[in-house]
Amino acid sequence: MRRQAYEYFATFLKFLRSHSTLDLMTSSKSSVSNDLDVLKMYGFRGEWFDRLVLRLNHHSSLDISDKEMQNLTQDEDDYYRRIVALDEEYAALTRKLYENRSKHLAEREAVEYVSNKKNKIMDERARLNVPFII
Repeated sequence: MRRQAYEYFATFLKFLRSHSTLDLMTSSKSSVSNDLDVLKMYGFRGEWFDRLVLRLNHHSSLDISDKEMQNLTQDEDDYYRRIVALDEEYAALTRKLYENRSKHLAEREAVEYVSNKKNKIMDERARLNVPFII
């Protein structure tokens, strides 16, 4: 029984070494899962076995169909296009903001100039609005 268990284990190790990790976790997943169950029935236990099982069975993100992958790629492209458009809009709005800020500062300076001129005229009039003394 032990000999059969170790022969099965050796065959399983050869199988693991002859396939890529991605292949083991996708197209060969059911075979790998069955082999792990058989090894468990043969009595293989321990931390190393638990890590092996976890490593080979714990990748649910790989259980995605080609259609779902295409959808993700399409979503990525759509978001990228939106980001590019928003970046362009952001740049245009930033330019407009700087233009408006410059106009705003120019208008404030103009108001201050007119206000100072008006106050100066009002002060001169106030000084002249006294009785004429000879």
